Amino acid sequence: MVLILLLLFLILNGIDSFIGKRLEPGYNVAESDGKVKFRVGGILIIILYFGIAYTMFDLENLNHAKWLLIFFLISFWGFQSFMEWKYVEGKKFKLSLLLMAVSAISVFAIFYVNDIITHTTFGEEINELLEGEETNKITILWPKETENNTDIYLRTTIDDKAIINTLITEPSDMDLIKSDYTNFNLHEMKITFFHDNKSSMIFLNEDYIEINGEHYEISGENRLYKMIVNKELEWVQDE
Repeated sequence: MVLILLLLFLILNGIDSFIGKRLEPGYNVAESDGKVKFRVGGILIIILYFGIAYTMFDLENLNHAKWLLIFFLISFWGFQSFMEWKYVEGKKFKLSLLLMAVSAISVFAIFYVNDIITHTTFGEEINELLEGEETNKITILWPKETENNTDIYLRTTIDDKAIINTLITEPSDMDLIKSDYTNFNLHEMKITFFHDNKSSMIFLNEDYIEINGEHYEISGENRLYKMIVNKELEWVQDE
């Protein structure tokens, strides 16, 4: 998505430069009487943008990033359009207004499509993994680090149909976001589902889950992890 956004900015700047020359009276706002105000205003917009970004928003939140970017583009193109209207003859300011609208709409659309592509739910992915077949048994291997910094392995086997159904269906609407996280190690829960003479496996920790070879960040509460930890399951130490 970052590359797409960079490409968008390059295209818009190219349009601004190429078409703008045909709408300007031989000079642009950076060469006009308002060039100092234009430069100072641009610097202030950038400072204001980064100040707001780092003090009031969570930059790892894509929704926050989307609105911050839209705010910046509206501020940038809007300010440029105003300065062109005031200091440059011709119709160049109208192009800047058009680019402001196009950039804001394009960013919104890019984030919307990215959201559709990268977001899913635990229910959708687990149903695809299990292929709609009934699960007869679940085993969970839980590596834990002791106070002596040594690892022990706890194992539980679940064959109670009610508990199995709860573990599969209760967190079904848990939001997942496709991730590049691949640092699954020996301290992840390994959950195996047994169904119709075959088995399927997922890996789980407090923040991430691996299903069918795909890695996902868990958005919001990790209900599956909490259910496993808090349920009164019979754990035995695996040799």
